[in-house]
Amino acid sequence: VRATPSSLDLGKLPVPLLCAEDAGPRLLAVALARDPASDRLLVSPAECRMLARDRASVAGLTPSLCALHARCRATGQALPMALVAGAHPALYLAAALAHDLPTADMLLGADFFLSHRIYVSNSQRRLYFTYNGGPVFNLTATPPAPAAAASAAPATPAPEAPAAGAAPPDNLDAAALARRGAASAGRHDYEHGLADLTRAVTMAPTEPGYYYERGRAYLGNRQPDLALADFSQAIKLKPDDVPTLLARAQLHATRHEPAEALTADLEAADHAAPRGSEARVHLGDLYQYAGNLPAAIAQYNAWIDVHEREDVAMPRVLNSRCWARAQWGQELDRALADCNKALRLRPNNAAFLDSRGLVYLRQGNYDRAIADYDASLKVHPNTPWVLYCRGIAKQRKGPAGAGQADIDAALAQQPAVAARAAKFGLTP
Repeated sequence: VRATPSSLDLGKLPVPLLCAEDAGPRLLAVALARDPASDRLLVSPAECRMLARDRASVAGLTPSLCALHARCRATGQALPMALVAGAHPALYLAAALAHDLPTADMLLGADFFLSHRIYVSNSQRRLYFTYNGGPVFNLTATPPAPAAAASAAPATPAPEAPAAGAAPPDNLDAAALARRGAASAGRHDYEHGLADLTRAVTMAPTEPGYYYERGRAYLGNRQPDLALADFSQAIKLKPDDVPTLLARAQLHATRHEPAEALTADLEAADHAAPRGSEARVHLGDLYQYAGNLPAAIAQYNAWIDVHEREDVAMPRVLNSRCWARAQWGQELDRALADCNKALRLRPNNAAFLDSRGLVYLRQGNYDRAIADYDASLKVHPNTPWVLYCRGIAKQRKGPAGAGQADIDAALAQQPAVAARAAKFGLTP
């Protein structure tokens, strides 16, 4: 129900007075609030009591949401919160168990997407899906015991493997094994997931998707070398597979390998990815890592140009494009426009304020740079990068030595921050 402050009347909600001595009617709702420091979406059960026309109390919050409320109250910062009543039972379950929506294994529909292929037609305004078959929703069957060496299986079929297409003892074909293995890995059951995926690879050694899924499972199981071998085999079989190209490039970046290790994969993914796909945002982030900032900006352009302002990812992508231009030191007016839009959509975001602070610093607008860094540090105190940049802004504004305390504090926490800033041409 939408209500302006003048028309809001909580007393009109169909909420019962459960006990005669209660302070007011109460209902069980789900509370959602975004942590401005980490950008995590926190979720909690909430007991709401209607105290007046425009006033209610909220109790029973999880410790993480209580801590966020206490932090905002201590700093005098408002905490926008959504209260959802009558939601799907899965949301109440997530509120009770997950506390943080991105960490939930499944909220709604994950198994559906594992067992179907989904097609979206924007021109027809329709959604199509096809069912691949197989008992994906059957969680009563006990997975087979994994082979002793499943977690260290090679990226190519073992010499003693059965012939391609042969049925395993439980009569599941390779596709069914791959689906079950991916579902197990999605639940962090890597032991059974890797066993099933290895059997799928053995039965269908020319199917690139099975190597990709097993590579993802190896990553989740903290076996990056085996993951890299599987991604490479999948790309050998299908050189234009965008998810696998991005997965291998991301793995190289995670291992802090030179930018050259990513270049071929990024170029291949750029050539194959649809213009407005989510892959463009991932490509932009990886091009930033590789130091190719014009290419990163081009990727963000490709995504932003075909998405609505209301898209939930728009603030982050606008900030990413702002940050890329700020690092580059070019097109700073456009960078400022992007950061301003991102902050209007998501005010007081520490990362967005940091990005705009760098834009102002590049432009020589030191007062505004310092103000943005102050605001960012208020949300997320003692961040070494922000302290260092604020110190540089204070030094350049003057008088001499004005920002040395910030610079010293940043270096004490993270000595490498000076080298990182120097790459951008930022020195005290």
